[in-house]
Amino acid sequence: MNNVSITGRITRMIDSKSTDGYTILNFSIADNKTAKQTGRSQFFNCVIFKQGADTMKKYAKVGDRISITGTMQWQDWNKNNFKKDVLKIIVDRFELCGKAENEITPEKEQENTLDNLPFPKDFSPKVTF
Repeated sequence: MNNVSITGRITRMIDSKSTDGYTILNFSIADNKTAKQTGRSQFFNCVIFKQGADTMKKYAKVGDRISITGTMQWQDWNKNNFKKDVLKIIVDRFELCGKAENEITPEKEQENTLDNLPFPKDFSPKVTF
């Protein structure tokens, strides 16, 4: 059997193409578990098609946690007389597990206003030049 399941963070959305009415989205994810164990992340190139690609393009972005399942596929080609090859994960299903940590939500934005910061009572934010 050729099945793979990985959970990690989206590291880059390479491109999105539409051919014959189908969307193709290439992206990469980093495996967080490996990074915690070895201090080094492993990056996986992935591709998703059709409605899955449309949905992911609409809702996912770099930094989001994602869990994918799919199959591995080896691709090779010649470019300028050099052999190139890559191992890609063909994604069958995905689930977004959390937004990027640095995303500003309305709640976080409200937490970061001057009124909510612990300034001394005599502090004045006025700056004179």
